[in-house]
Amino acid sequence: MDDAAFKKLFSDPRMIELLIRRHVPEWADRIDYRTLEPLPTELIDEHLRRHYPDMIWRVRTTDGSTDLVLLLEFQGRPERHMALRTTIYSCLAAQSLIQRDKELGRGDRELAVVALVLHHGDRRWNAATRLSDLFRDSAPDTYRPVGRLLPDAQPTDPLDLPQVVIGLSGVTTAAQMRAALKVLLPLVVAFGDEDFDRFMARSVKAMLLSKGFSSRQLEEAMTMSTVLASRKPYAIRGFSDSAPVAYHSDYH
Repeated sequence: MDDAAFKKLFSDPRMIELLIRRHVPEWADRIDYRTLEPLPTELIDEHLRRHYPDMIWRVRTTDGSTDLVLLLEFQGRPERHMALRTTIYSCLAAQSLIQRDKELGRGDRELAVVALVLHHGDRRWNAATRLSDLFRDSAPDTYRPVGRLLPDAQPTDPLDLPQVVIGLSGVTTAAQMRAALKVLLPLVVAFGDEDFDRFMARSVKAMLLSKGFSSRQLEEAMTMSTVLASRKPYAIRGFSDSAPVAYHSDYH
């Protein structure tokens, strides 16, 4: 039997109710089954690529606090990466609803997503059912926030450089720019890669120019944030519109 036949059989809300009551029991008694509705199955990601889960249904809880989205996939044989596929579908479906429904977007109602794979093949299903089982040494369903350093932090390690760069977003005055560059430049030099020096010079200059600072302000800030105490040349070049200038650092 092909997927089209299954889609026809499961196009009736009563079949979806039976699925929920038997296979999603944690939600079974919280659902107002009169609100069951099919949703479009075309999901578009940020690169405008189209994804098509087999079926998507939405239903609301009896207290109106939560929308449950049920994704159905009809599968004739086990697929190793099915957990990855259903996760992508679940995330795209959730994103689409949050963008279209203002109440979901504001958090006035909660959103829950459950995926069911209806396996109609002869082989026993032996593929991972959780994304974490496919990525045993990582957790792709989580993230780690990396923000600006605390105001009283005094970074001295190149490993602090990403957070110092993030902090450039908060630079709005010439004084803040001078202070930021005085911290940033020694970290770049300590990395010990001249190609990286030039890359950072171009990138930081472009970022600060985009924030409204002039090339003259950048050159002055660079000059003021470096000293000649060590007499060792700075590798950072290119912050001035004129020919590249080698600056000096007090880092060493």
